[in-house]
Amino acid sequence: MARKITEKSEINRLTEIFKSLPPNKFATAQGLIVQAARHRVRLDYLWRDIQKNGETEQFCQSERTEPYERKRPVSELYTSTDTNYQKIMGKLLDLVPDEQERSKLHQFLSEDG
Repeated sequence: MARKITEKSEINRLTEIFKSLPPNKFATAQGLIVQAARHRVRLDYLWRDIQKNGETEQFCQSERTEPYERKRPVSELYTSTDTNYQKIMGKLLDLVPDEQERSKLHQFLSEDG
């Protein structure tokens, strides 16, 4: 079983990755790191729910109508949270000054995240 991701562990992980930023950029990054950590924790929680309960469910508007299959609200939340997480991570990567260094970070984040 995979380790549970916590806000603190994710903040520590991202801080370690981005600690070499210049001080003024690192100050900006800190807020993005906190937001990214919160999103990653939420993604982990939502993903476990989707794995357990599926992406779709039978839904019925009333007792008089036939149920139909629909996408579960948690699936929609997962998609929107993932989109926001990707945007935050993109902003963090944009703070990395050197293109070669950005490429190395992007590769590292893809392997670890």
